[in-house]
Amino acid sequence: MLYYKYNIKIKYNYLFCFFCSFNMLIFTKFMGKILKKLKGDYFFYSANRLKDGKVVFLSIKKNKTIWQEVCANALKMKRSEIELYESKVITDEKNCIIVGPYLVEVTVNGEIVKLREKIRSNGLNISYKNNV
Repeated sequence: MLYYKYNIKIKYNYLFCFFCSFNMLIFTKFMGKILKKLKGDYFFYSANRLKDGKVVFLSIKKNKTIWQEVCANALKMKRSEIELYESKVITDEKNCIIVGPYLVEVTVNGEIVKLREKIRSNGLNISYKNNV
């Protein structure tokens, strides 16, 4: 009898976890990819190229999306323009060109605000010595 009650509790916990996971999945699907709170007014899209893992930034030339490694060539967009480019970014992710796209906050001049993103855009700053 005691085992039976314990088993029911386990089943209810599993059902509760499944219900929470399912609701979060639906919330993510309907609310889009961008779930973090945006603070700035200007942004870049950044991601990693799936082919080689390098950090890339969204650029658009002749109505085509191009992912470039240099953030100086990145498309600076206003908060109101994010939805226009979000669908293009999502299709590139589904086509396995990039992985993990997200918005990077920048200033009016196009300079990255957060230190983490500055380090990420510059790449590794450690020099390696080859053993001879």
